[in-house]
Amino acid sequence: IAYDTYRFRDERIVRRIIGRSSGDAVVFKPLNDAQDADRLLERYAGAKVIWIYRGYRSVVHSAIRMWQGAQRDIMLGIARDERRHPGQVPVREGMTPDMVALCRRLSDPDISAEDGAALHWYFRNLLYFERGLDRHSSVLLVKYEDLVAEPTTYFPGIFEFIGCRYSEKYVKIVQRSGLEQPAVPSLRPEIEGLCVTLMERLDSRKGLGAAGPAVSERTGRTDASRP
Repeated sequence: IAYDTYRFRDERIVRRIIGRSSGDAVVFKPLNDAQDADRLLERYAGAKVIWIYRGYRSVVHSAIRMWQGAQRDIMLGIARDERRHPGQVPVREGMTPDMVALCRRLSDPDISAEDGAALHWYFRNLLYFERGLDRHSSVLLVKYEDLVAEPTTYFPGIFEFIGCRYSEKYVKIVQRSGLEQPAVPSLRPEIEGLCVTLMERLDSRKGLGAAGPAVSERTGRTDASRP
């Protein structure tokens, strides 16, 4: 009820949903509004963002299986400034002129579906830095593979971050699926290079916010200095 075609509905509706909730926290998954994460933090007092990223090869494999060449069409639509897929609208909203120029240079008619999905991953996760979320104390960066591999280590820190009481019963359904590196066709070297560099940059920041570490990878304990 909070979304219309996977976008946030009117702010009054969202505030009404929040106001009617009796829970300790109200959680939204606004993937097509990720480009507005910084604005959402300003709009809703006490809001926090958990930015979850996953290895780009796993994401490419999943995207091709679920949507075939849709993300290639999104990249081509942005590059050519023509409507090819409805999903390109929110992606384009989050792109700076430099990002659009890069998209135009790399998205030629021969771009593969895999390269298109990889570029989509790159531009969407680059928002974490472009929107200044890496400098915001109300943002926690989390790696999907960590959550799946060691849920009892990483989930307590997330619950602490959002101010909710943690119980191991919440992670009993977490399965170690999706950890294997899927075989995908070779990506263009420049596109893969962009993804590798961004992955390394994200990995260097995971579990961190502007106030420091939220979760110790060694102990799994939360840092009491976190807000």
